[in-house]
Amino acid sequence: DRAMVGASADPRVLAELVAWRKNLARASGVPAHVIFHDATLAAVAEARPADRKGLLARMSETFAEVGVNIVQANARANGDGAVSTFEVEIADVKQLNDVLRAIGQIPGVHSVERV
Repeated sequence: DRAMVGASADPRVLAELVAWRKNLARASGVPAHVIFHDATLAAVAEARPADRKGLLARMSETFAEVGVNIVQANARANGDGAVSTFEVEIADVKQLNDVLRAIGQIPGVHSVERV
């Protein structure tokens, strides 16, 4: 019997993530679930990455700063921290390189790769 991802999420952290997502969605003019699904937020609240608070928010802000639209996102705990996977819309190779470089420079991000 597998435990549900996010089942042990910190309610305070989850509430902060939901409020952050609501504000970002409102500013972006999209529904909140387009930013991140509830399950993703719960997984992040459960994982509580060891590197630093607000890492997921900073990564999302960086995508916006580079002009990249997040199509889908997923986050999961992996023992030492968390793994975040993003599907994004990229205009060209320059934008791809810009976003990989920008995400890689965020403190707490250990690696960035295109798959």
